[in-house]
Amino acid sequence: MARLDVTDDLYDEDFIDPFVVIPGLVQINAYGLAEAIRQGVQVTGSVQAATGHDLIQFGEGDMTGGVIKVFTLYRLTAGNAQVAADRIVWGNTLYTVMNVLDYSNYAGGQGHVEALAQLTSVNPSTLPPPSDAGYLG
Repeated sequence: MARLDVTDDLYDEDFIDPFVVIPGLVQINAYGLAEAIRQGVQVTGSVQAATGHDLIQFGEGDMTGGVIKVFTLYRLTAGNAQVAADRIVWGNTLYTVMNVLDYSNYAGGQGHVEALAQLTSVNPSTLPPPSDAGYLG
């Protein structure tokens, strides 16, 4: 078992931010259909920008993309055959967990996870498409 312990930093208020995790769980409703559980869990951890916010332009509209890196003691998941990926609300922005590194073997089995989460907010363009000759929309 690894001996490195960074959990003290994950409890230090100088390094952590609150955020909400929306687990990617589903339940079967009274009609036998699967429906997402939308209840969020208040969590703390260190949230850092992994990339900046990038403008992505399509013919149908524009959107922004970006990635954050999250260090937390909460066991985030990027999804599998049974559950969808967790979603994170941080700074009034919604992110989807896309990669998780599990360091739970550190700190006597009480270690942290490191996750990358991608911005999922879409901002459709309110402007008409550009009219220059290079636009193929």
